[in-house]
Amino acid sequence: MGLLPANIQHGSEAVNDQNELAYQYLSKKTSGTLTFTAPEKEGNYDFRMHDTDNNGKEVASVAFSVIPKQQGPGLTLNKTEFLPGEDIVVSFTGFSGNAKDWISIAAAGSADNTYITFKFLEGKKSGSITLPAQSAGSYEVRGYFNNEYTVRVKTTFKVVPPDVIAEVVCTKSGFAPGEDIIIDFSGFPGNAKDWIAIAKAGTADNSYITFKFLEGKTSGTITIPGQVAGNYEIRGYFNNEYTVRSRCQINISKSSNIDLTGLWADDKGSTYKIRQTGNDIYWFMDDFMIRTQIFVGKIDNNRIIGEWVDLPYSEKLLKGNAEYKIYDNNRIICDKSDPNMGVQYITREMQ
Repeated sequence: MGLLPANIQHGSEAVNDQNELAYQYLSKKTSGTLTFTAPEKEGNYDFRMHDTDNNGKEVASVAFSVIPKQQGPGLTLNKTEFLPGEDIVVSFTGFSGNAKDWISIAAAGSADNTYITFKFLEGKKSGSITLPAQSAGSYEVRGYFNNEYTVRVKTTFKVVPPDVIAEVVCTKSGFAPGEDIIIDFSGFPGNAKDWIAIAKAGTADNSYITFKFLEGKTSGTITIPGQVAGNYEIRGYFNNEYTVRSRCQINISKSSNIDLTGLWADDKGSTYKIRQTGNDIYWFMDDFMIRTQIFVGKIDNNRIIGEWVDLPYSEKLLKGNAEYKIYDNNRIICDKSDPNMGVQYITREMQ
């Protein structure tokens, strides 16, 4: 039996013999199986059987074709590990061109007919699509033809939380109506559309009153416009998503809720008595009969601005201007002074 191009004239064993690409003897077998290697060139071919290999006759033939190997569909991702909130870019090739060919994201190991999100390819055989960000976990991107549930191709990826934990810190717990709300933040991944919002307390995580993008910053301070009286929540998000990564609560009322009157101690071992009347504030050393230096100042939003002064007949101590940031009723920090006294942390001594 010989393998030869189909355009060779049938009938003569001698002619066939001159054009054979391959042949095998039947070795007196009357039935069985022979294995040939397909020709490398595409085209039409025959298997032809002869009664003898010496000027015999062609007694049977069967035709077949060699066609180019069909390229199956392919999927590639722009990377294999993503941060929570980061969009998934998928490139695809070799799809059938049906309007309802589709690509999905599914949990790794889940059934082929399940998915979290998907997009139709709208007749495109190749191109790229963007699928929504996912929370931390292991996933598969799967390709299907024409609205079916047979997976034609798939690839895997992971969503891995960043090493640092995002944090938003309300610089104080109480604000006056209309007062700017100052928020410290840290541990964000650095996406241009990481964002911080203010929302009514108890509302859904995807709701907000106003917000600011962090513009690629991983830490810093932002100011959110003042609000009317009520209870609010400050919420931090990654990359334009709606999963809250950190939150803190504030209250806005006509009374600022700030009352610093009481006994306090700093991180350097000194103790103080603080007296507040409205926005007027002063404090002095606890051993004031010996050391009668006092601080006199005013509360302005979340800051205390004032001056350390010596009283007559007192021991002469360091004098000058100072500013303190109020974090809440139990914590204040000196972050500006002239002359410079360094950063000073002051906390209330609980009774």
